Amino acid sequence: MHYAGKAIVIQVTPYQDSCIITKLFTPEFGILSFIVKSIHAKAKTSPPKYLFFQVGSFIQIEFEYHALKNIQSIKNVHWHRLYKSTYHHVIKIAILMYITEVLLKVLVQPEKNEDLFQFIEDVLMLLDTLPVTETNNIPLFFLTKLSGFLGISIQANEEKTEHTTNDIWKNEPQNTDLNDPGFHILLLQKLVSQSTYQGYQSIIITTMQRRGFLNYLHRFYALHGKPLHPLKSIAIMQTIL
Repeated sequence: MHYAGKAIVIQVTPYQDSCIITKLFTPEFGILSFIVKSIHAKAKTSPPKYLFFQVGSFIQIEFEYHALKNIQSIKNVHWHRLYKSTYHHVIKIAILMYITEVLLKVLVQPEKNEDLFQFIEDVLMLLDTLPVTETNNIPLFFLTKLSGFLGISIQANEEKTEHTTNDIWKNEPQNTDLNDPGFHILLLQKLVSQSTYQGYQSIIITTMQRRGFLNYLHRFYALHGKPLHPLKSIAIMQTIL
């Protein structure tokens, strides 16, 4: 089956001297592995191939899909769209690496999912366009919304807690038990009621609360059969959020 269309670079692994094995996410086939040869060779009308295969890159690819092959071969590659700022900011790069590492954990089988592709593209473009000071809630936004595409949609638990909403939001980090389910339930209720990232940004939480809630979301994924650990990028996330 011939395919010519968009793809997002999720992982790149060196293979031999002049090849790479890369995992790409496409709207038509989901996540697929490809071998790319002669990555340093420069054509007359295009740059060396390795420039296209940076984690998070948006590219246009052309290949023949073979369902029985574990590794596909790319015929042609071009840019789909370019980042303006992401690769120039350490914090944005770290969030990008976190997002792609999560996708590697949860996207296992090739499966058509155009809506999920659009969601990932929208989140990565949001990361690129926002000022770096406004990106700290993107991991929370990404994980809560991603769950819906995986069939484990996060819903706010309506069970009663001993805390009122005002009590939770006025607490300083040292006075808040970040392992308390009541805290996470109230925060979850706030977040899932927001449909946009701007809504997430309107909810004021501390750095320690944000870090604790990220761990809470990781536990949620694990309990629903989508374990994210171990993630190399989680330690960095806990530092920069």
